[in-house]
Amino acid sequence: MKKKIIIFTVLFQIVIIELFASQNMNLFIYDNSELSAYSFKNQDKVNASPMLKQKIIYIDETNPFELKPALDIPLSVTASAIAISAGIADLGEKKWGWSFKDNCLENSELSKSDIILMDQIFMNDYNKALSATSTVTEALLVASPAIILPAMYAKENTFSWNEVTVDGTMYVQTMLTAWGIKEWIKLLVNRPRPYMYYDNYPVSKVEDGDWNDSFPSGHTTLSFAAASFLTYTFFQYYPESPGRFWILGASYGLATTTAFLRMASGNHFATDVMTGALIGTVCGIAIPFMHTQLFYSKFKKNQNNDFSFNISPACIALSFRF
Repeated sequence: MKKKIIIFTVLFQIVIIELFASQNMNLFIYDNSELSAYSFKNQDKVNASPMLKQKIIYIDETNPFELKPALDIPLSVTASAIAISAGIADLGEKKWGWSFKDNCLENSELSKSDIILMDQIFMNDYNKALSATSTVTEALLVASPAIILPAMYAKENTFSWNEVTVDGTMYVQTMLTAWGIKEWIKLLVNRPRPYMYYDNYPVSKVEDGDWNDSFPSGHTTLSFAAASFLTYTFFQYYPESPGRFWILGASYGLATTTAFLRMASGNHFATDVMTGALIGTVCGIAIPFMHTQLFYSKFKKNQNNDFSFNISPACIALSFRF
């Protein structure tokens, strides 16, 4: 166990700090408490004893991320299922009268004394201008990975449609998952928005059923998902770039601004945006991490990635191996 901890700790540091855009691969062999690194071309043969081969981990430095059918098909299906089912349920609640919680304002007795102290401190009356501004900052963040990453590829002369496809797939999976999770929580949790505790609450919000969808903050969830995705992927692609810290500061700064705007506009409590930030951050980091060689190395036994699809009169067989 100690050896595994050491090798994966060192490998994580190497992947983060020492990725280069080349056609080489690094071969890391842990042997007798020493870590040795060897570089060889993809087509070269490796001469090693069977015992050493079991301790070999391959890191493809041409791209820190990779798509694999065994992962991406179920992941994409799951993310889509979560998002589509949440969208249908939300539409059913608002248009067709499906009941997931009590949407009757008359049945709600709203009192600020029932709110925890931290949420009382940051709660505000409704402000339409700040609410609209938070939508703008959210939109900027959601669009940022699709603008900044291809721009960096072009700047570094590393642009390829393969990278765009990989990044696009990961990003769609990330945003669908984050959106679906927050939407299902909203559907099941009955929590009036802060502006409902004031006399001049927006009547239109009550009429369309949005008044008790406070938990969690959707704007914050998607903002932090986008910020985390952009920061994580940028650090992976350009671990030596001085601009990576600007990306980190700007993306998380804008995401935090969105969260504060959602509180200042009276749309959310502090605990709403904190939960949204947590959901978004986990989705924005976990899903691209699941596409790294470091993640795959924990599971794959060899370098053969097999996909087969067979049709016979008796059955249809679909199999993956990675």
